[in-house]
Amino acid sequence: MEQVIHNPGTPPEGELTLFGNPDMVCVCEEPYERYQNGDGVQKRLQDYAVDWDRNIYQISGIPAGDVQDAVRELCRRGRYIFATTLISDFYESFGPCWMDFVAAVRKSHD
Repeated sequence: MEQVIHNPGTPPEGELTLFGNPDMVCVCEEPYERYQNGDGVQKRLQDYAVDWDRNIYQISGIPAGDVQDAVRELCRRGRYIFATTLISDFYESFGPCWMDFVAAVRKSHD
């Protein structure tokens, strides 16, 4: 089965919203600080709606003490998520919060 994944890496706007009907969309691939910006990323996420089961969120730079709450929120927003405390090289390793991330995802689905 073929799947089409669209990854603009940011909440799509303008011409980036004209991409057809992919199976999954990475609607947010941002550092945590930028993700929390109500006038920027959050506003664009409100303006652009993709079904929960097609949403992908990848958030980096989450303070260690905020991982559980951030993951809970991300799990409400999208089916596919990745969250890390790392602020760089987060594609090369999972970082020290990996087990916290996994536990938070599991807890969010209970």
